[in-house]
Amino acid sequence: MAALLFALHPLHVESVSWIAGRTDLVVAFFSLLAFLSYVLFRKEKNISVLLAGFVFYFFALLSKENGIGLLLLFPLFDLLVLRKKLYKTLLPFVFFLLITASYFYLRYRAGCLVAPPGAGEEPTLFSKAITLIYAFGFYLRKLVYPLPLSMFIDKVPHELYIGLLPLLYLFILAISLMKRGRAAFLLLWILLTLGPSLLIAISRLASSPLAERYLYLPSVGFALLVPYSLYRIGRPIKKEVLLLYLLVPYLLWFAIETLDRQRVWKDDLSLWADAVKKAPRSALPHNEYGMALRERGLIEDAEREFLTALTSNSRESKSWKAYAATNLALIYMDRDEYDAAEKYLREALEFYPNYPIALYDLGLLYLIRAKNEGENGEPNRALLIKAGKTLKRAVRADPNFIRAHLMLGEAYYLYGKPEKAKEHLEKVIELDPKSPEAQDAVKLLSKIETAGESRDEKVD
Repeated sequence: MAALLFALHPLHVESVSWIAGRTDLVVAFFSLLAFLSYVLFRKEKNISVLLAGFVFYFFALLSKENGIGLLLLFPLFDLLVLRKKLYKTLLPFVFFLLITASYFYLRYRAGCLVAPPGAGEEPTLFSKAITLIYAFGFYLRKLVYPLPLSMFIDKVPHELYIGLLPLLYLFILAISLMKRGRAAFLLLWILLTLGPSLLIAISRLASSPLAERYLYLPSVGFALLVPYSLYRIGRPIKKEVLLLYLLVPYLLWFAIETLDRQRVWKDDLSLWADAVKKAPRSALPHNEYGMALRERGLIEDAEREFLTALTSNSRESKSWKAYAATNLALIYMDRDEYDAAEKYLREALEFYPNYPIALYDLGLLYLIRAKNEGENGEPNRALLIKAGKTLKRAVRADPNFIRAHLMLGEAYYLYGKPEKAKEHLEKVIELDPKSPEAQDAVKLLSKIETAGESRDEKVD
């Protein structure tokens, strides 16, 4: 029953259907292998199984931060389920602690311990504590009653009943801890594996403070806790009665909701259309929905979504409005409405001054206009200068931006600086020799070489 409850839970649709959500699957896989190895070690006293558990735990940490919850779950399993003395849990715990320290050292060396800046003012400590309580309550409610399902959750809800759920959880946990049993361990599994994701709600590490996929690993504890609790509560009653009238209908409801939710994930258009309905005031879903509409040729609908994203009053990072403004500019460039395109690209750079794509698009716009607005077959040099300066900013913002190097090479070529042009065109080939941009760079280099040979012949 626990396996069915886990398999049919509607919250898992996001993790399973979304390729970017595979990290939740991977961390759950290695976490469960690590925990199973530890259980077998305690049962069989086999050191090789424990060593395998160390490896799996390290892989879980490398997969996603949620794996760190196991660090405390190993000794808690000994204390609450096996009822061992504290000193008997210390030796394996020390090795798990060393593995955790190694993981943090690797993250530190890779520069992954610094959080990116968020949008708006930094909340107070009290405000963060309140947000954590409501975020935890939200996740507890989602485990039991997952509706409504949404790809993008734009804020932490502050309904009173959600704030009371953590208090109910702590009350039940306190009673369970006094009995030192499996229920207490499973309740702590939910909290500890969810802990790192709870911090996202207050640390601005993601575009949305909450996400259904974060419950994939914690739901293992929930899936085991429900049938176990029914078994314990139903001792005076026939277990078949509880299963028939409580758990089976619950599983059938989960199965129906999971199948229904899967239809939403059939493509990006239906997914983001649903997200826009659930979070109408947020820039990100409107922007993503707009891109899905544009890919299908629904340009006017896409334009509407980009404008909505740009004028939204959400507290998201300004970068999302920069993306929306850039996407709007591309629509106007396709229509040859260059003044409108320039206006929105400049607006994008006000939101995000070093946004490489906006800088590239603006440089490309100047380059196109330089070709169209020249005289006597020569490009407009004033616009060429603007194109060169803007494309140089794009390259500085992203040194590996292959298209920016290509367009900058063309701008230098048109301006009459072949050596500078060759420098950026050769960079294009170096970055990706098999790309279409590299083929264009080779053609332009050939033109430069041919023009150089013609000049040499005239001199001779």
